[in-house]
Amino acid sequence: KETSPVSHPMIRKGAKGDAVILAQTLLNAHGFYLKVDGIFGMLTESAVLEYQALNNLKADGIIGPKTWAALTL
Repeated sequence: KETSPVSHPMIRKGAKGDAVILAQTLLNAHGFYLKVDGIFGMLTESAVLEYQALNNLKADGIIGPKTWAALTL
């Protein structure tokens, strides 16, 4: 099992809370314009899919270890 310095939960559409706020903030730092509300809805999912496609990640709309790693670079 891969370990990273900071362990983030896997999140997807329907998720809520601090991990979603962090993901939205990081996506905005990468040029997206999401409302940082802690709710993983359709707009957040669309941004995740676009970010994944642009960064040669599996575009599944789920923020798992590889997407977190890319977002936090």
